Amino acid sequence: MLVYDALIGNQDRHPFNWSMLYFDTEIKFSPIYDNGASLGFNFNDDKLVEMNASVTKLNKYVRNARMKAGLFERKNVKAKDLFAYVHHHYPQELIESIQK
Repeated sequence: MLVYDALIGNQDRHPFNWSMLYFDTEIKFSPIYDNGASLGFNFNDDKLVEMNASVTKLNKYVRNARMKAGLFERKNVKAKDLFAYVHHHYPQELIESIQK
C-alpha cells in the first residue's frame, strides 16, 4: 500500500483509511480505498495541464510530496524519505511490492 500511495501521490493514508478482512481461515488487507487526496487532487484542470506540460514543475511536485506516517501521531514525511527508509530496512519487501 505504501508503494502504491507514493506512486499515486496519496497524502491521506492513515489507520482509518484501510482495513482488514476476516474470513473463516484467513485474514487479508481490504482492497485499497479512499484515494481522493491523490495525483494533484487540489489542482483545477488548468493547473493539471500546466503541471503535465512542465517536467520541472512536475518533478518539484513529486519531490516535495508528503505522506502521513505512523499510526496516530499525524506526522507528515516526504514520500522520497519514506521510500529511502523502506528501501534500507525492508529491501526485499519493497521489491516484491513494486513487482505487484
